[in-house]
Amino acid sequence: MSQRPKRQYSDDERAAALAALDANGGNVNKTAREEKIPRVTLIEWRDGRHPPVVSNIRQRMKGDLAAALEEIAWKCVEAWPAAIDKATAGQIGASMTVCVEKMRLLRDQPTGIQETRDQDLTPDERTERISELLDHRRYQAGLRGADAGGDTGAGPAPDVLH
Repeated sequence: MSQRPKRQYSDDERAAALAALDANGGNVNKTAREEKIPRVTLIEWRDGRHPPVVSNIRQRMKGDLAAALEEIAWKCVEAWPAAIDKATAGQIGASMTVCVEKMRLLRDQPTGIQETRDQDLTPDERTERISELLDHRRYQAGLRGADAGGDTGAGPAPDVLH
């Protein structure tokens, strides 16, 4: 009985699998299943048995993936008002939560909630808070337009971190 040839992985494939492992909070079983990579192989890579260049590619991929997830999270925030009739707030919130948690994992930031500041808000106060976040997002989008050479006319940044 002949053995199957051992699969060869490129440095980019290794780095992508390790970035996915980071996004999954280090869950080897889940990542191996999602990436269709043997669990033992993923553990070896996680433990540093890969070419040194893979670490650099991994960091770049983590940054790119975190930025993409942040963009999706902002789209969830922006879609919230229009989607209220079509999706539950819980569905939109869950989507946004997954994106933000994975983004933070990829940026090596804590994902646990340290303090709950908005738990005692009334519905009107909560709506106002979401509006402030959207205003901040529009301001950020305007700055990106200015970086590209356009004059956005954006004033000072809204204070959303109060």
